[in-house]
Amino acid sequence: ANAGPLMVYNLAHIALKEARVQKEKFVIFNEHSTLKTKIRNNMIMVGKIKSAIQNDRIVPYFQGIADNKTQKIVKYEALIRLIDEEGEVLSPYRFLEHAKKAKLYDQLTRIMITKTFAVFESLEEFEFSINLTLQDIQCEETRSFLYQTIAQSSATKRAVFEIVESEGIENFEEVS
Repeated sequence: ANAGPLMVYNLAHIALKEARVQKEKFVIFNEHSTLKTKIRNNMIMVGKIKSAIQNDRIVPYFQGIADNKTQKIVKYEALIRLIDEEGEVLSPYRFLEHAKKAKLYDQLTRIMITKTFAVFESLEEFEFSINLTLQDIQCEETRSFLYQTIAQSSATKRAVFEIVESEGIENFEEVS
């Protein structure tokens, strides 16, 4: 196929990343490559994420946390879900990494903050938690948005922010 210099560079870049993931010295990209399928799948998922954002299909699901003694739910954890065009509910495992690569992740966090706080403004008896990553904390726009939400919401006193453990957090001052 005729490919311009930019396309050749992009394909080489993708092959290099794949070589690192596979721990190989090199990876060959050709018309029959599994990389081509991977790229197509990435593009499809990014399209699903953009469509879900535009059509209000990024939603919080709430997992109840029960008190061991009373067996009653005392808190809810907000978990992000994407509902695709066919109505299938996708877990973050399926789309969050794609969102990060496509620079859509910060937007998803702000949607989750907005929707979760809105739900718990009317559920006054429950505490709730929202997961944050190091990326969320480092993003100026997300931090400002969170501060603004905290300042304006009646649910603020019941909000808990959990930092996702899998992140390598070296700069504790910034997180604090």
